[in-house]
Order: sequence, then structure tokens, then C-alpha cells
Amino acid sequence: NLEFFINGYYNTINNYIYLQPTGDIRNDFQVLTYEQQDAELYGGEAGIHLHPENYKWLHLRSSGEYVRGKIVSGGNLPRIPGFTVKNNARVVLPINQTFQAAYVELNNKNVFEQTKISSHETPGQAYSLFDIGVGSDVRFNKLQAKLFINVNNLFDKNYIDHLSVLKEENIANQGRNIVFGINFNI
Repeated sequence: NLEFFINGYYNTINNYIYLQPTGDIRNDFQVLTYEQQDAELYGGEAGIHLHPENYKWLHLRSSGEYVRGKIVSGGNLPRIPGFTVKNNARVVLPINQTFQAAYVELNNKNVFEQTKISSHETPGQAYSLFDIGVGSDVRFNKLQAKLFINVNNLFDKNYIDHLSVLKEENIANQGRNIVFGINFNI
């Protein structure tokens, strides 16, 4: 009926490699150099999955993720994501012998503003994305497959992820996109 999880971690990394601006500009673009320093990465995730016995067709999931990156000698690591909360609601129903596990799902991803940034970064913006999908396990004689259609970034949100290497150029991430897929089990 109910699953709960919590995971934490702490890592020290010798000679962590990251990009650092040099201050030079060539052809209207920043010149970057690779830097190496000892670093610490720590954080965790926690979540819940509700799958009621009386409503086996319903799945509700929610989780939160946090990571912190620091340079041991002082300062923040660049390109560390902001606190993220993911939510998923999924309804799974058998339709017939051919479509055995049809589903409809709605996903939501909330990324909070990242203000713990390195000296050369700008804060990462907060954003919220919604995706919707339908699919099914398909069985036709001996053929087994999975079919799905997803609409990602359903509301065509204009956003720039803090991890994007194009952030400094103010180039947005992908807008709404539709994905069709089929996976065969042979």
C-alpha cells in the first residue's frame, strides 16, 4: 500500500574537474578552462509511493532530491542542480488480451532556484514542467511489445536549466515535444 524511502550520501573527490571562465572573449563567446580541485558532494533523496490495495490501478509517487557541491579550499562547485521535487500519478488498467497493461500518467517536475553557486555563475531559475503519457504492454500471438506516446513540457514552458551549458548564452531548453515509441521483446 505504501512505500517510503530515504537515501543520503557524502562523497569526497580528489581533483574534481570543472570548467572555469578565463575572462577572455573570442568570437563573442567566453573562453573556458578546465580546473581541478578537491571537492565534496553530499545530499539525498526521499520519496513516497502510494499503491492502495483496494485501488491496484492507481500509483501516486512523489520524491525530493537535494545535492550540494563545495570546493574543499572554499567556494561552491559550478553546475549543481537546485532542489527538485518530482510527482507522478499513473492509472494502469488491463483493457483486453492484446492491451494488457494500458496506462495514462501525468508527471510534474519542480526545480527550485539555485542560489548556492560558484563565483562565475548566475543563479539558476526555478521552473515547473508537466508531461503526460499513454501507453500499454501489447501482446499479439507471440509478439510482445510496449507502445507509448508522451508529450513532454506539455505547456511549452520557456526555461533554462541551471545545468545547461547554454545557460550563459541565454538559450532555453527544449519546448513541448512529442515522443512516440515501441519496444519489442524478442
